[in-house]
Amino acid sequence: HTVTIRVQNGQGGTDMQGFDLIVIPESRFEKDIQAFEKQDQTDPPPKNAVLFWGSSSFRLWHTLKEDLPNLPIINRGFGGAPLRDLIHFMDRIVIPHQPQIVVVYGGSIDLHDLGCSPEQVLDLFKQFKNALHTKLPKTKICYISMKPSISKWNTIHLDQEANRLIAEYAGKTNLVEFVDIWTPMTQGNTPPPKDYFLPDLNHPNHSAYKLWAKIIRPFIAE
Repeated sequence: HTVTIRVQNGQGGTDMQGFDLIVIPESRFEKDIQAFEKQDQTDPPPKNAVLFWGSSSFRLWHTLKEDLPNLPIINRGFGGAPLRDLIHFMDRIVIPHQPQIVVVYGGSIDLHDLGCSPEQVLDLFKQFKNALHTKLPKTKICYISMKPSISKWNTIHLDQEANRLIAEYAGKTNLVEFVDIWTPMTQGNTPPPKDYFLPDLNHPNHSAYKLWAKIIRPFIAE
């Protein structure tokens, strides 16, 4: 089984013109999603919580609840999940939780592994926002900026441009906020310190997560 998502290719036009069709293997993260569904049946999470929904940078955040204490946190990071999978599985995980806030991390995998442009990543995020607010119109979305991964530094301009586009969109869109974790991790245009990362120089370590928590908390502790 597959699922197809349309992303703008910059060519303009209406209907099917100006869009690329991306076919996703539906079963790629099926086991992860089934595990979440089983977990939610066994131990139903609270409604109106703060749901973290994103890729491996959330999945590996094992101290999330400890780093953000006294908040109703639910971590549903999986993969390496690209934005298009966050859209695809939204109805099965995000919507049933009825969260007050959804904290989103995604987009870099779309850029570096799947060949999307920054404009296409923006379009995918807009699709995510529209799909969520169709079902949960009062839920706030906090988009966590893509991090300045040292391992991706040769093409990091893609992340920078996608961050800029999403920040600009969030600035004029109700119930969407852009959370900048990039700037505090870097100094100018130089790569961030290695001691923010695991040995792969891509995924954050606990030092980075503590910094992220400090930045994110004001956006979700309302």
